Amino acid sequence: EDVAVATVNGAVTQPDHNEVAVGFEKQWDLDNGHGHNIYMELQSLFLEKSGDFANLTEKEVRDKEQELSIYQRDLFIGHRWVLNDIKSREFLTYVIGDIQRSKEFAFGFSYSQLLTRKWKLSAGLRLIDAPVKEAAPVGLEHQHNNHRTFIQLTRFF
Repeated sequence: EDVAVATVNGAVTQPDHNEVAVGFEKQWDLDNGHGHNIYMELQSLFLEKSGDFANLTEKEVRDKEQELSIYQRDLFIGHRWVLNDIKSREFLTYVIGDIQRSKEFAFGFSYSQLLTRKWKLSAGLRLIDAPVKEAAPVGLEHQHNNHRTFIQLTRFF
């Protein structure tokens, strides 16, 4: 029996499906002490073509899959640069793009550093460009223009 799940479209029953995420991370250190990390992750959801969905076309299946997950068939690529200095300064940049649907992107950048032994300052931004292409938004389109900037002050105890 399908269970009702709260989504951006209200409570919907979630059909049987599988979700897979495959990732890769590579780290290397330079002679000057700086560290770099490259991240990549691909996430995909596969709807079970049975019951009510047995007779759907491939496009209808892809649309249903997009309704179930904002990050359906999206690719994340990121880079983290750590200076490994006394202030623990680091930069993080990333981009998320939908490999199935065109013109759906998210971009982010952040910077952080220690101010003292007990205080850390972080700041960053996230930009999302995923204009709605059909009558109802699906996937990352739900977050279109949901940009974010932040400043975070953290105290360590």
